[in-house]
Amino acid sequence: MKKIKYLLLVVFGLFLLTGCVNNQKFTVRNTTWYARDNSEMIFGDHGTFEWYLSETDHSKNYYKGEYKLYTGKNAYNHISVDLSEYGVTADELDGLIARNSSYTLENLVVFDIHYDAYNYNGVDQVIKERDTAWYGMILGDGTYLDLADMKNASTKGFTKKSM
Repeated sequence: MKKIKYLLLVVFGLFLLTGCVNNQKFTVRNTTWYARDNSEMIFGDHGTFEWYLSETDHSKNYYKGEYKLYTGKNAYNHISVDLSEYGVTADELDGLIARNSSYTLENLVVFDIHYDAYNYNGVDQVIKERDTAWYGMILGDGTYLDLADMKNASTKGFTKKSM
């Protein structure tokens, strides 16, 4: 568990883009985000999401579900108290924020994720673990999300689609 916790913190230190945003009013509702691997994340109006592993093919290879977004101090408290089973402490969050001038408490985000559907190669799959949490930073004036899955330390960076 300590290795995963350490890896999560190191990953943020290495992969987050610089920039800052005051996300007190940050929302992902009704937005589309693209990752470098050509996957596409679409956040719906009422706490729903669709994550397509290909931005050009929405018929297969996707996850769908619900999310709850926490930002700023609410995200900080949620990670250090409610999600304590993942092992990221308040002291570690403070250290992460202190190590990079682009990281601020206001930039911190957490998504509680609940998967409802998973499709692989056009076949619906049984979902073994339905719930996870992603945490990271919203940067670049609200146009870049850098997230890590708190269960497995995998990372993903998303750029907001211009409207």
